[in-house]
Amino acid sequence: LVEHFFDQLHDRCIADIAPLLERTGDQSPENTYGELTPHFISTLCLQTSLSPSSTFLDLGSGVGQVCMQTSLETGCTSFGIERDGRCHAVAMTHFAQFALRAQLWGAAHGSVHLRHGDFLACPAFVEEELLTVADVVLVNNLKLEPESDWELQRKLTQRLKSGAVVVSTRPLA
Repeated sequence: LVEHFFDQLHDRCIADIAPLLERTGDQSPENTYGELTPHFISTLCLQTSLSPSSTFLDLGSGVGQVCMQTSLETGCTSFGIERDGRCHAVAMTHFAQFALRAQLWGAAHGSVHLRHGDFLACPAFVEEELLTVADVVLVNNLKLEPESDWELQRKLTQRLKSGAVVVSTRPLA
């Protein structure tokens, strides 16, 4: 049912504009838009034991789908930060549609907070406000440069609360 919900939401909000978000002409491979499937996100929720008392953080949240799905499936509080302005603008529209659709379906969800910014360059927001409280941190780092992986690993090592789980799509550093 969750996959159907997000497939519908994706078809209505993202499918037509996804090619505009791919940014294949940019020089840096970090400037790419990549989606994780609803099935992957459901597996993440189960394997990390996210619950209504959990805080989830998506570094590089794109259009916000992972934050929305984790909040819907588990009731957790979800935070996402995305540095690309186009993706963030789409995420805000996507979230508005998510909230309407969840209400229409009678589906309760946790709080979702989507911010615009670079998680490596927003020390106060990321390091002090989120890393110290996050129970689960997701990094879709398939396209990050090695330098960004190293910097992220350093920040996580210094600030992440004890017992927090980091899920990355490839090993950090």
